[in-house]
Amino acid sequence: MSESKREKLIQEPLAHSRDDFVPVLSKQTLDYHYGKLARGYVDRYNKREGNDAFNYGGAVLHNLYFPQLRPPRSSNGPTGLALEIINDMWQSFDKFREEFSLEFMKAQGSNWLYMDSRGDIKVIHNHEYNKSMDILLIFDGWEHAWALDYEHDKQKYLDNFWRIVDWTVVNTRLQGAKND
Repeated sequence: MSESKREKLIQEPLAHSRDDFVPVLSKQTLDYHYGKLARGYVDRYNKREGNDAFNYGGAVLHNLYFPQLRPPRSSNGPTGLALEIINDMWQSFDKFREEFSLEFMKAQGSNWLYMDSRGDIKVIHNHEYNKSMDILLIFDGWEHAWALDYEHDKQKYLDNFWRIVDWTVVNTRLQGAKND
């Protein structure tokens, strides 16, 4: 992409109020994570400050992460095509969550985990994003996403994360991937 045709990034708006994710994510965490850090990646990329690839990856990954969140439900599991993919690959949502948890807990440093359209679980280190990634469901494993609310208990953060996944968004992404 030539410099004159450089893509300008925007930050995707939250579909819900920052208070709507309590008790899974506090308003304080959303103010910091969405309002400051995610916003910063977009702003720095657009101003050409810092590392372009890092800021671009940070902006895009957060633009995938936040729109897939919804207010918490005590019972919130995959539906539709997402459930079919998970069951085909992992036999059950419980087994998928188990494997997702194993990958998350063994990952060190700053990373993201995601599920692709085949149901595979993959890790993104830092913000090493590329447009060929087939991301349906993405999980932010960076400490800033959870430490204010969960301190050192990142497993509890992951366990609660499943309560705020909007599976409708995941299914829409999956339908788009199948149509490509």
